[in-house]
Amino acid sequence: MPSPENSILPHVHFLLTVLTTYNPAALALNDMMKQQIKLSQQFLNMQRDLHRNIMESVEKEHQYTTLEDTKEVIIPLIVPIINGHVGNRSLDSHFVPAMV
Repeated sequence: MPSPENSILPHVHFLLTVLTTYNPAALALNDMMKQQIKLSQQFLNMQRDLHRNIMESVEKEHQYTTLEDTKEVIIPLIVPIINGHVGNRSLDSHFVPAMV
């Protein structure tokens, strides 16, 4: 039967090896890198959630405004100004924008 001293000896040797290779800078760097990875994972998860929420909130049948749609609205508003008339009043020439 092995004696208690013989069974503890390998464990003590392992502990001595670990303690003599102890490097506080390496442990601090390892801890910082773990924290950085955790922060990066949290950031990416938040960005994915944000993107998913935005995409869910956008209407599926949304029709974007085209240049032609804009012209249909703006031209009827601009023509009276170009002709010098707004409502029932006539504009002086210095209020009319110069059209090239």
